[in-house]
Amino acid sequence: MPTSILPLVIIMFFILASSPKLVLSSHNFPLAKHKYCNDTCGGITIPFPFGTRPGCYISKEFWVTCNHDPPKIFWWETEIEITKISLDGQMTLLQSIAYDCYNKSGVSSTNSSTWIDLTERYFTVSNTANKFTIVGCDSYSFVSGNRLGRDFTTGCIAMCSSVDDLSAPAWGAARLPFPKMRVEVNSYSQYTNVSDFNTCGYALLLRTLPSAASTPRPHPRPCKRMVLYFHDILYNGYNSHNATSAIVGSPAWGDRVTLAGQNHFGNVVVFDDPITVDNNLHSPAVGRAQGFYLYDKKEIFTAWVGFSFVFNSTQHKGSINFAGADPLMNKTREISVIGGTGDFFMTRGVATLMTDAFEGEVYFRLRVDINLYECW
Repeated sequence: MPTSILPLVIIMFFILASSPKLVLSSHNFPLAKHKYCNDTCGGITIPFPFGTRPGCYISKEFWVTCNHDPPKIFWWETEIEITKISLDGQMTLLQSIAYDCYNKSGVSSTNSSTWIDLTERYFTVSNTANKFTIVGCDSYSFVSGNRLGRDFTTGCIAMCSSVDDLSAPAWGAARLPFPKMRVEVNSYSQYTNVSDFNTCGYALLLRTLPSAASTPRPHPRPCKRMVLYFHDILYNGYNSHNATSAIVGSPAWGDRVTLAGQNHFGNVVVFDDPITVDNNLHSPAVGRAQGFYLYDKKEIFTAWVGFSFVFNSTQHKGSINFAGADPLMNKTREISVIGGTGDFFMTRGVATLMTDAFEGEVYFRLRVDINLYECW
């Protein structure tokens, strides 16, 4: 039985962006963290937070090695080959196929199960980009594993009586995202009833390609679109004359002048920031961005925001209200437009946020691409 490998998609829970201090933009920064960090291997990009040497990756879970003969990327010092790392939060691995084979007398000849053991903190098997698959006749297979201390098992069966049926594999329903799982395959009667054409069964988590039926329908066109910028200057104990935001809540280990450690968890910041139509802080303000953001996770930079754009220009009167989770380590993030007043009475839509610039933890500029789908 030759060793076989097929692509398996692993989705990353570590989301690529950060607080103003660590935000990465592909427009302004190289893929690698430092100029001495390799950002490619064998034509495959290695974006931060991944890296091949200390100082280039954010933690050991994102350490990869580059084998230069021929150039291939491997996870840590394992034999798990990585074929793609995407900044949208997915990477593709090559994973062995589980198999179970017998000779025509029903005596086992060779078999192998497959283990997938990912770090639960950041990674899990994608529940949308893979299918649990079994190929064979007189075969059954299980996928079992553990997540958050709880065990699970699911499986599927492939039974047939003709070689023609082998072209139609059985698709299982392993639709739950788990970081640790085992795939194994067995036979009911050691293939003795179908040995003329089938003596092996195979099971794997197989990467799926989107079909026309699964392609999401296009979004409706927005009735109004606006792109605006707001500029946040955090009070740091020395800049009260031009600060537009201030820490009003802090955990026990922090204070109200500097953002706390542990990814600023527990900090609450209130802001009253100028809004401009371009990215120049000194351009005339067309309104104020007023609200708050709070850091709500210790492990990574992420926040929850609630704010309003209050307009005071000749072009627009009234306000637009925004709310939602802001996974800061994404290059772009979407939050909901939940209402408005004046020119934006009862509006609804989606706003795409992107950190356009930052200076340490004191200043950041946010680009807000507003698409409204309900306009009155």
